[in-house]
Amino acid sequence: RASYDLYGIELGDLTVVYDGKPHSTTIKAELPKGVRVQYTGNQATEIGEHTVTASFISDTVNYMPIEPMTAKIKIIDGPSTLGGLSFADLACEYDGFDHSLILQGKLSGATATYSIGAKKNAGEYECTATVTHSGGSLEMHATLSILPRKIDISAEDLTVNYDGERHSIVLGIGEGDMISGFNITEIGNDTAAIGTHEVIFRFSVDEPKRGNFVFIPEIKATLTILAPEGVNDDGFLMEWSSDGYVVAGYDGDKTHILIPAATSGGSRVTGIKSGAFMGNKNIEYVYIPESITTIGVKAFSGCESLKEVTMSQRLTALGSLAFENTAIESIILPDTLKAIGQGAFRGCDKMESITVPFIGGSHNSSNKFIGYIFGASGYVGNKQYLPESLKRVIISDKCAIIPAYSFTGAEHIEEIVIGNNVKEIGISAFWDCTSLKYLYIPSGVVDIPAAANYYNSPVYGCTSLVIGAGSAEVLEGWGKEWCSLTDDENVTVMLGLSYEEYMIEMQKLVY
Repeated sequence: RASYDLYGIELGDLTVVYDGKPHSTTIKAELPKGVRVQYTGNQATEIGEHTVTASFISDTVNYMPIEPMTAKIKIIDGPSTLGGLSFADLACEYDGFDHSLILQGKLSGATATYSIGAKKNAGEYECTATVTHSGGSLEMHATLSILPRKIDISAEDLTVNYDGERHSIVLGIGEGDMISGFNITEIGNDTAAIGTHEVIFRFSVDEPKRGNFVFIPEIKATLTILAPEGVNDDGFLMEWSSDGYVVAGYDGDKTHILIPAATSGGSRVTGIKSGAFMGNKNIEYVYIPESITTIGVKAFSGCESLKEVTMSQRLTALGSLAFENTAIESIILPDTLKAIGQGAFRGCDKMESITVPFIGGSHNSSNKFIGYIFGASGYVGNKQYLPESLKRVIISDKCAIIPAYSFTGAEHIEEIVIGNNVKEIGISAFWDCTSLKYLYIPSGVVDIPAAANYYNSPVYGCTSLVIGAGSAEVLEGWGKEWCSLTDDENVTVMLGLSYEEYMIEMQKLVY
């Protein structure tokens, strides 16, 4: 059975000066559809404290029962001139305006002062109203509850046919919910690339208004752009190789290039020759079909307008400098890759996100550092060769190990997503990734060999980081220095969380 959304539904206390008349407290907020409420204990008349219970009745059995709510009616003694003067709790949702607790009724010559003034930000505020009259004074108490505003956000999957235009998933946001200071970051949206794209929306609130909103910190949806049928080879220069035909050049002027999987004669196209598109300044998007298994050296080097690539999911080899000096913003390298040449993405200074099946040139090479595919010759070159724009690196489930020093000095990366099949994170793997905020360690990681010195810690020097881990405890294979910043500091760690739970906690801490 489902649960009702009872956000903002409260039964408030009431303080009243005795006047012999009946007094009641009720729920002010609108109840969920199909729910009624019955009160017991209302209509109190006598001096003293009275308990009121709100019981809920539902018109359907498809929802869980709602637990009763209780509140207090306090009837206090006082001069007859103040009879019926009341001071009630107030609950409201944050709306950016000031709210106050005020006595209701006639003071009849008395004066009132309040322990707190108007409040704007979400929180619970206790207030005392002091009433001064000819015979002395009396105090009345109530609570002002300003609830964080609940932001209703949704995103639905979208499937479209390729038409050369860019497509986006549009957020569904409750009417009036876009408030100044509420920010949205989109990952993977607004694309013309053929394929299936995971679109991530992340939400945050500017510093002055943190705590005034309740919302899901991250939601995901899928954008699918279907490939057209019958892509022809017009404008493409084809050459025969031992493995089939390869694209050797292009003499057309289109900005969106769909490489054919076969020639006009029906022969399979299996590769893109070295330098095939080198220096073409018109191309903005290229679709590489699954028939393509190799991309040669400098194949797209200098294609300075190239922003998006749909990569073949059967690609096995990507040549050196293949996409050098292009404007690619995000790319997903397939798990079928066996080798990536040095500097395949050198000079890609607009790249924000990359997905890799391994770190470096191959699963087995000695070049096991992220900067290799951007042109670095050693891990010390990560800092120099990684583009400042690169904020997110996704390590696919194909990868089993994150080698030692593999991200050392990658000072601009903010998020590293570790694949579920990674078993080991090497020493100093993320050393001095000073901008790194998000790092979730899946429960499959059993070996973090950082036992000897604090600078063996994978996250040594990551001063902005909060680690989440799927494991509920520190495993035996995790060395004692696995989360050390320095010789006497540790990273904040949250154990036993799913990735989704970790992201919710990060919303609270980072934003």
